[in-house]
Amino acid sequence: EPTPLVQKTCLLMPSQTRIVRTLELKQLVRRVLDESDRRRHRIAITGDGRATIAANTARTRQIREETIALLGQQKYENLLKTLEELINS
Repeated sequence: EPTPLVQKTCLLMPSQTRIVRTLELKQLVRRVLDESDRRRHRIAITGDGRATIAANTARTRQIREETIALLGQQKYENLLKTLEELINS
């Protein structure tokens, strides 16, 4: 059965497993046993993972602003809506 992470990221299970393993090796995430279902694990972001996210937030905002400047606000919003529809279909 697809995990919530697979559903939200639109990844295949083997890809998700490989990416999570790589992030674990880099100590950006860790697996935590799910207290309500001991057969499952949750992915927790570590302090280093949060720092990596924080370090990239400004660049992400810059890319967003550049994309809006290129497309215009309406086309940008249409693009996001179309991508969301593709993900949900």
